[in-house]
Amino acid sequence: MGISFYKSVTESLGFSVHHYDTAFRLAWLPLLLSVLASMVAPYLLLSLATGEVITIEDYPLDTIGQALMGAGIGQGTLVVANICLALFVTIMYTAFFVPLIRYAGRGVVPGHHSASIHFGGRHLKFLVSTVATIGVIGMVLYAPLLLSVYFIRSYVSQAMQRQVAVFPDEDSLHRVDVQAGLENPWVWSVFNWIIVCVFVVAILYFSLRLFVVPFFAAVREKSDTYNSVRASWRLTRSWNAAKLALAILVLWLFTVIVSIIMNVYVAGLLQSAMMAMYAFADQTASMAETLGGDHQPVLDFLTWTWAVTSILANMAYLIFFYGLIAGLGGSLVRQSGVLAD
Repeated sequence: MGISFYKSVTESLGFSVHHYDTAFRLAWLPLLLSVLASMVAPYLLLSLATGEVITIEDYPLDTIGQALMGAGIGQGTLVVANICLALFVTIMYTAFFVPLIRYAGRGVVPGHHSASIHFGGRHLKFLVSTVATIGVIGMVLYAPLLLSVYFIRSYVSQAMQRQVAVFPDEDSLHRVDVQAGLENPWVWSVFNWIIVCVFVVAILYFSLRLFVVPFFAAVREKSDTYNSVRASWRLTRSWNAAKLALAILVLWLFTVIVSIIMNVYVAGLLQSAMMAMYAFADQTASMAETLGGDHQPVLDFLTWTWAVTSILANMAYLIFFYGLIAGLGGSLVRQSGVLAD
């Protein structure tokens, strides 16, 4: 039982590419609802606060945050609203991600529905295991890191502010110099960075060792006898953790390259085509006005076409990315050998 770097990368990419249609069928509706909820939530909150219907025509997306701050909405209300939105988006994400993991890890084919949202006990177990894993790493490692850095900086600050009386003349006590207790705190700074580096390495290490826990929880059946935490710990022991880290790094670089290609080159070509259509609409504006027509609907249509195209392109990329992660999780589960028990 061990992790193969080559198998992890190739099976992850293979699942995301060859089963993209399945991933798209499962994810398009939850992702669309998540995007719409993220966009509509600020306007809904502002409408409830002002007692008027506020739309995107009143405040564009880049100014709605300032409008919320100016409406006098309490900080507690904003926190509750953000928590509710995060909970909704998380449920939507879990609804399609768990079936993808089961398909990649256990070969369980999802239902043949073109649009479906389901959240049950299995999804809740996956969500709880994910939150618990992140929470344990945060409480055990990240919290001590913050406390250590805080106290180290406090000690350095106190040492720099403390003043010490020094008698430079050994034969006389009449001459007194007052010096800072710590004029060159570079030693403390180096010690501070050492502490930070040690805790960061520890956080990365335990994150890798527990990385597969949610995937084991997602594919687990009632007849299975394995423990998700122990299975993840055994799978990532020794050099397997380094292989997993390298596989994650390679897949991350691949997604970054794909994102750059989409946003720089593909989006640039689409934007150039859209600008050409805008220019054509502007050139024909005088002709349209001469004929008694109005070219503004054409410009509005082009604007919304560009917005919808951008949303669909980003959704397509997100589906590919989640398929990649599900493929990696499924590959790791199969490599562990626990499904053969």
